[in-house]
Amino acid sequence: MKKILALLLIVLTTFTLSSCFLFGDFTTHPDMVEYTENEILEVAKDKYGVTEWIFTGTEIMGEATYDAEGAFTLEFYGSLYSDQFSTEFVNGDNIEAAMQAFAGKNGNHDIQGRYSIFLCYIALGKCADGSMKFVYYNTNIHKDAEIADTIGASDYTFDVSPTEITDSLFDVPSNWHEMRRFLEEFKGGNPSGFCYSGERLTRRRMKSYYSYVVEEFYKEDGKVVCDLYYLKDEGTPEERKILFYSTSDRYEVIYNCYGDDVTDYFDISQTVEQSSNDENMMLLKGHAELKELPGTVVYTQIKYRAEYSIVHDGKITSMTKNDQINNQTTINQSYLIDKIEGVDHTQTAKFTVYDYYILYEKNIEAE
Repeated sequence: MKKILALLLIVLTTFTLSSCFLFGDFTTHPDMVEYTENEILEVAKDKYGVTEWIFTGTEIMGEATYDAEGAFTLEFYGSLYSDQFSTEFVNGDNIEAAMQAFAGKNGNHDIQGRYSIFLCYIALGKCADGSMKFVYYNTNIHKDAEIADTIGASDYTFDVSPTEITDSLFDVPSNWHEMRRFLEEFKGGNPSGFCYSGERLTRRRMKSYYSYVVEEFYKEDGKVVCDLYYLKDEGTPEERKILFYSTSDRYEVIYNCYGDDVTDYFDISQTVEQSSNDENMMLLKGHAELKELPGTVVYTQIKYRAEYSIVHDGKITSMTKNDQINNQTTINQSYLIDKIEGVDHTQTAKFTVYDYYILYEKNIEAE
C-alpha cells in the first residue's frame, strides 16, 4: 500500500511540474497584429528610398521614457555592445513613434520576459541617392496603425561602410608570420557585428576577461584604413586605449624576420663581473636600447633572452631565460649566475634581443 501511495505521489508531482511548463499562462495581445519582416521592410523601402539592405533584424533592447519636462528619452542596452547603436540621431525621422510602436508578442512566460525590454529592430539600408540610413521598425504593431507610421530612420554618418571592409585590409607581408597569424581572426565578419556609435565605425573582440582589441575604420586619401587598439577596463584614458597597429600611411613598422641583423635597430651590450653580494656568484648585466627612428615611437614589443651555463643533476647544461617589455625602448636586466669550475662565464654568457615589433608615426619631413 505504501508503495502504491508513493507511486501516486510521484505521478502527481510530475504532472504538476509538467503543467507549469506545458500549460502555463499564455499571454495574448488582442490589439496587436504581427506582420512578416518582409512586409515591413517593403514599406520601409518605399518610405525612405532604400534599394539594398546591408543588414536587418538586429534587436534593440532598452527603455523609452519621458523625463520630468516631457522630453522623450532613450536608453539602449542588451545588444552586442551596450553602446552598439547611438541614441543621438542625425536627421532622425519618426524616432519617437518607431521606438514605441511595439505592441507586444503573444506567448508564454518566457516570451513575455524576452520581450519585456524590447524596443524595435534596426536595419541599415543603402538608398537610391547613394546615402545610407538606419531604419527602425517593428513587426508587432497596433492593429489600427499604418505600417509606415511605425517606421523611423536616421542618417548613417560614418565615412566608411561596413561593406567596404574586406579581408585584404588585414594582409601583411608573407615574412611577418606572427602578425599574419594574429590578423587572421579579424577577417570576415557580419555588418551587424560592428559598433555604430562614436566618431568612427568600430568593431571589438575580447582579448581577455579584462581587455579588448578595438578596430577603428576610417578613410585616408579615399582609402579605407584601420587602427587596432588594446582597450583595458582599468587605468587612465592613456593607459586604457593603446594603439598597436595601423594600416595608415602615417605609420611605419619594423619587425624581426629571418636574416635581419638585430643590431640594425638596437644597441646591445653586456658585462659579466663578480657579484658584490656573493663571492660564489657572477653577475650578467644586459643592456639594449632602440636606436633612433625617423619618427615618434607609438608602441613596442621587444623580446630578449639571457643564456648561461648552470649545473643540473651534476652536469653542466645551458639555461635560457626569456622575457619581454611592451611600450618601452630600453632594457636593463641583471642575472645572478653560479660560478662553475672550468666555465668562464665572461666568454659563454650571452644577452640579446631575439624578437621585436615597433610601431612609429613617421616624421612628415622624413617622407
